[in-house]
Amino acid sequence: MLPKNIGKYRILDKVGAGGMAVVYLGQEEVFERQVAVKVLPSHLGQDPDNRERFRREAKAIASLEHAAVVPVYDYGQDGEQLFLVMRYMQGGSLKDRLTHGRIPLPAAATIIRRVASALDKAHSMGMIHRDIKPGNILFDLEDNPYITDFGLVKMVESSVQLTHSEFFGTPAYTSPEQCQGDKEIDGRADVYSLTAMFFHMVTGNPPYESNNAMALLMKHVADPIPQLAATAPDLPAALQKVIERGMAKLPADRYATTGEMAKDVDRAASGAPEPARPQAPVGWGSSSASAPATESAPPVSFESLRASRAGEPARGEDMPTRKDSFAPGKIPAAAGSAFPEMSDDSEATNALDFRAIPTERRRLEWTPQADSTPLPPAGSAAPAVSPFATTKPAASYTEPPKPLEKKASGIPILVFVVFILIISLVYFAAQKGLF
Repeated sequence: MLPKNIGKYRILDKVGAGGMAVVYLGQEEVFERQVAVKVLPSHLGQDPDNRERFRREAKAIASLEHAAVVPVYDYGQDGEQLFLVMRYMQGGSLKDRLTHGRIPLPAAATIIRRVASALDKAHSMGMIHRDIKPGNILFDLEDNPYITDFGLVKMVESSVQLTHSEFFGTPAYTSPEQCQGDKEIDGRADVYSLTAMFFHMVTGNPPYESNNAMALLMKHVADPIPQLAATAPDLPAALQKVIERGMAKLPADRYATTGEMAKDVDRAASGAPEPARPQAPVGWGSSSASAPATESAPPVSFESLRASRAGEPARGEDMPTRKDSFAPGKIPAAAGSAFPEMSDDSEATNALDFRAIPTERRRLEWTPQADSTPLPPAGSAAPAVSPFATTKPAASYTEPPKPLEKKASGIPILVFVVFILIISLVYFAAQKGLF
């Protein structure tokens, strides 16, 4: 039998009932709008402490303003019953829609994105939902999803002594830490429940199923993470990584936020590749193709050196030489070579001039110079000149002679000492009357 009124709200119909509350469709007389009146268990209103706790929690829920959270209009007490007044969502629940089968992946990704944004906002305010499930996702007439029942699980858990037969939450989507009765949980419990709900949305089946509630709870704790390919092989394979991370048994292995999980869902649904990880810096001696090339001029070959001697302008003295273009120890044979005395395995052909490379990699070796060998006169049979010779005149330099240093002699000092000794003896003799 429907109550006629609850507080100042006229009751029109019963919308639904669950383990924690009964929901009625009510009419607000002042604004003439329909509202949802959620009546909590009567035993909560019997204790003054519970009533005060309910008041604080209701105010906290009302302060959570987000486009995807069902707004709370009012709260109060009618006899022994506590109640909340919220916006009436005429589009039904996600639970109703799942009775017709799977949710298409694009629509599921949109729902997850919107719900995750609301959860992140709640978590930033220190609020954890604790009971994310299809029945708590409601729609308006434009098919926009909303979360409802924020904080109700916490209010009931803090007001009721739990026993072995009582569990608050929904076993089909509850995190392992909640299944094991952990008192300290954080937003990653909601990450698990949101991922489990997403699995149900895209496959049409909950991640774990059992006719026994306790057995179902243990599946969340001990059973392997479900595989999408077993129930929906047409889904992108990348979604499996989302399921495995979002439903990890340990909170530390899950997404830190629901927003991160939603981004990966969008990426997998769109077929976009995973973001590239930053490459480690390439050190010396690495053969990686991605290593940045050192700044250098094009390789200089012996053919170009011969051409420069034939009339091309010679390089300036300040221009560094470059690494030869031939492989180590290999010089192509040429008829009438200008270097008959050089063997084909000369190591000098592949040496690096120490001026052309960084200091820490310098090799003090020689390399042919473009302006190092003069051309013999035309028709001359002058002997070949080594390519390592130079035409630059050697700068002669003679160090100026150092001035001769006069060494101190000990003779003047000896004469001075003898003179003083003689004067002393004469003075002593005169004093004694020897003269």
